[in-house]
Amino acid sequence: MATRRRFLKTVAVGSVGLGVLAMTGCGDDSTGTDSGTATDSGTATDSGTATDSGTATDSGTATDTGTADTGTADTGTADTGTAACTGTTTNISANHGHALDVLGSDVAAGAQVVYDIQGTASHTHDLTVAAADFTTLQGGGPVTITSSLTNGHTHDVTISCA
Repeated sequence: MATRRRFLKTVAVGSVGLGVLAMTGCGDDSTGTDSGTATDSGTATDSGTATDSGTATDSGTATDTGTADTGTADTGTADTGTAACTGTTTNISANHGHALDVLGSDVAAGAQVVYDIQGTASHTHDLTVAAADFTTLQGGGPVTITSSLTNGHTHDVTISCA
């Protein structure tokens, strides 16, 4: 039995064109058995896992559980500090018997008052305490005011809440 290869070789010798054909595509047609196995023994498995294990949950609560204020507005008068000023202390500079008593009610009223500071002295002086001075006293501060001029002199009088 002649093989195809042998036949083609014979034909190729006689013809160059067939020789090229014989060289390009004919295999051995022998009656032998192919004992090779073309088995792919490799495994192409993706063993990685692309799983997102994080959680994007907002566990906070934005609820106002308070109650609206339904109380009434404060319609009282402003605190002028007069509760702390129930009386005053005074200091008269170069004093030779003069006296002054400013009442807490005068401080609370806050209106200008003219006081006579004669006391046991032989002459008098007037001392004008203005509304702004009473405001300072209501706020807890002291005021110093100069008396009127009498017998060629004045007195500086400092008033403080007691």
